[in-house]
Amino acid sequence: MGKVAVSNFLRKGVQLILLIFVFILYDFSGDTALFIALTLFLLAEAVVCLYLLFSFYLYWIRSKDDSFKQVPRKEVGKALLEVSVPTTILRVFHAATHAIQPFLIKAALIHSGMDVTTSTEQFGLLAGVALTIWFFSSFYRALFINCLDSYCIRGMVKT
Repeated sequence: MGKVAVSNFLRKGVQLILLIFVFILYDFSGDTALFIALTLFLLAEAVVCLYLLFSFYLYWIRSKDDSFKQVPRKEVGKALLEVSVPTTILRVFHAATHAIQPFLIKAALIHSGMDVTTSTEQFGLLAGVALTIWFFSSFYRALFINCLDSYCIRGMVKT
């Protein structure tokens, strides 16, 4: 789980630094600012992807030199639980926040002065376009991490 934690920290740190740096240096209009922010988020995802690929490459080089040995079943089960339990908890938390999210955003929009119809329309635009684009890249990151973990565990079982 160390590589996953480092990649998440790296992603958030790169996003924050890039956003602060770009928006302090330049003044953008609304549409351009949104485009720049989404581009910087995708750039941060690319940095994390490169980090994970580099980590995988280092692991792969090291594993070529190791002699193969049988790993006890308990160790494999423990390694699987170390990956699956945090992932499952994160998915449950993610589902709960997505269930509450429409009510919170709509209430915030109404509280800011919009009427009910306009706030519902604005939430629809936000949820249908912006949040979808934002979470799309995290889907690929999660897919890559799960593939990497399963490959490493499969390699442990063969050894």
